[in-house]
Amino acid sequence: MTIRLNAKMINRSEIEFSYGPPKNGWAVVTVGQGDRQTRMVVSYLTDALGDLLRSLVEVTQGHDSRFSWDSEPTEYRWIFTREDDALKVRILSFYNRMRPEPLESWLRDH
Repeated sequence: MTIRLNAKMINRSEIEFSYGPPKNGWAVVTVGQGDRQTRMVVSYLTDALGDLLRSLVEVTQGHDSRFSWDSEPTEYRWIFTREDDALKVRILSFYNRMRPEPLESWLRDH
């Protein structure tokens, strides 16, 4: 599944998202813009895909939102924040969900 977002709320920037296909409890998630992409191998045993969709609905209603993908033991935390007409998408990677600081982040203003 590939989802492309191209709307005024994200300043006409296109973000590409792909998911799957799921295999043996895991799915590959890719998100990016242009030549900048992040690839994650995540568990599909939670409802993270539904959480992503609910977060996108919240953002379209003017709210900030966040959700997480599990990768055992890694957590990929997606944070959507609104700043005027722009949407900021931040993806943090935590090797151990109990640690407060991320190992890396993917930050892009749209």
